[in-house]
Amino acid sequence: MLVYSSDTILKPLSGFESLKIELIDFILAKRDIMELKKETTKSSKKNQEMKEDLPLNKLKIYLSQEYPKGSWFTKSDLKFVADINAYCIAQGYADVYEVLEVLVSEKFLTKDYRFGKYLYEINSSKTTEKDNKIVEKSKNNLRNQKTQSNEIVAHDIKKKKNVAQVSRNQKSVSNEIVAHDFKKKKQQLQKFAKTLPNASNLPTVPTSGGLFGWFDYNVTGNDLNELTRNIENKWIAQNKELVRVIKEFDTIYETFDELDKGYIQAIIASLKSAEEAARKASKGLDGVKENSRQLEKDQKDIKTIIDSQKIAVKAVLSFKEKLAKIEHILDVDQLFSDVDKLNNELSSFQKEIEQSNQEAKAFVNQKLSLVENTAEKIQSSLQDKITSIITNQASENSDIRKLIHKNTQKTDASLNDLSQKVASNNDEMKSVNQSISVLQQQLKISRIVAVGIFSVLVILMILILSGVLG
Repeated sequence: MLVYSSDTILKPLSGFESLKIELIDFILAKRDIMELKKETTKSSKKNQEMKEDLPLNKLKIYLSQEYPKGSWFTKSDLKFVADINAYCIAQGYADVYEVLEVLVSEKFLTKDYRFGKYLYEINSSKTTEKDNKIVEKSKNNLRNQKTQSNEIVAHDIKKKKNVAQVSRNQKSVSNEIVAHDFKKKKQQLQKFAKTLPNASNLPTVPTSGGLFGWFDYNVTGNDLNELTRNIENKWIAQNKELVRVIKEFDTIYETFDELDKGYIQAIIASLKSAEEAARKASKGLDGVKENSRQLEKDQKDIKTIIDSQKIAVKAVLSFKEKLAKIEHILDVDQLFSDVDKLNNELSSFQKEIEQSNQEAKAFVNQKLSLVENTAEKIQSSLQDKITSIITNQASENSDIRKLIHKNTQKTDASLNDLSQKVASNNDEMKSVNQSISVLQQQLKISRIVAVGIFSVLVILMILILSGVLG
C-alpha cells in the first residue's frame, strides 16, 4: 500500500495555477469590455445629441475649414466628398446641391453666377454670432471627442499591456515553480539512488564447547531467543527499507507528473501550434500563389487590351493624318460614284486603246502587204524591162546597167523608207502598249486606294459608334 506524504497531497493543487491565470485574464478582459462599452455608449449619446441639435453643423464646419472667408467653391467640389454625401443621405436630402441651396436660403452662403457656373462663398456679413458660436462649439466638441477617444484608446492599450504583463509574470512564476519542483524531485531521486541500506549479519552459536572445546555445544533457550530477536530486528529493518522504497516510487511518479505538466504538455502544445502554424502558412502560401497566378493572368490580359487599344489608336491617328492630307473628300457615296465612274472611263479607254491597237496593227499589215505588192510589181516590171532592153538593145548595155542601177537605188531607198515607217509604227505601238500598262497600273492603284479608304472609314465609324473616340 502506498503512503502519501503531505507534500504529495498538496502537490496536485499546483495544477490549478494555469486555470487561475486564465480566469484572471478573462475577468480583466470582461471588465475592460464593459468599461469600453460604457464609454462608447456615452460617446454615441453625445454624438446623437449633437446631431439632433445641429443638423447642418457638420457641413458648416467642413465649409468653414476647407473654404475660409474670401474663397469660392462650386457644387462639383463637394459632389465626391463621401462624408458630406453620407451626411446628406442621413438627413434626408436628395444630394449636396439641395443642402447648399438650404444654406443659401439661410444666408450662410452667397451664390454668384460666373464663367458659366455658380460659385459659392461663406457670407461673412450675414453670418450671425449664433452660427459662429455653434461652429466654434462643434469644433470644440469634435476636439474633445477626439481627445477622449485617444485617451480611451491609450487607456485600453495600457490596460491590455498591464494584463499581458501580469499574464507573462504569472506564467513565468508558474514555469519557475514547475521547474523548481521538478528539480527538487530529481534531487530526491538522486539522493535515494545513492543511499544503500546497511548490511547486517545474523548472530551464530558456537559449534563446540565443554572442557577445552572437546565436546559439542548444546544450544540453549537464550541462544534461540537471541537469534529470534535478531531475526525480528532484521525483518523490521527490511520492512522499513521496503516502505521507504515504495515511498520513493511515489516520488518517481510525482517527478514524471511534473515532467508531463511542465515539459511534455508544453512540447505537445508547441508541436500542435507549430503544425497549425505550418498548415496556415501552407494555406496562405497557396493563396499567395493563386493570387500571384491571377495577377500574372490579369497583367497579361491588361497588356493585351492595352496593345489592342494602341493599335486601334495608331490606326485612327493614321487615318486622321490621311484625312488631313486629303482636301476634296466630302461624301463617301460621291467618292464611290467617282471611283465607279473612273473605272467605267478606264474600261472604255482601255477598249478604245485595244481598238486603236487593232486598227494600227491592221493598218501596218495593210501597208506592209501594199509595199510587198508594189515591190513585187516593180521588180517584175524591171525584170521585164531589163529583159526587153537586153533582147532589143544589146548594144546599150552600159546605159541599161546605169538605168538598172539607178532604179535599184530608188527601189532600195523606197524600201528603206518603208522600213523606217514600219519601225516608227512599231515604236508607236510600243508606246501605246506602255501607256496601256501605265493606265492599267493606275487603275489597280486607284482601286486599292478606294478600298483602303473605304475600310478605314468603316473602322472609324465602328470606333465612333463603340464610344472609343467619343
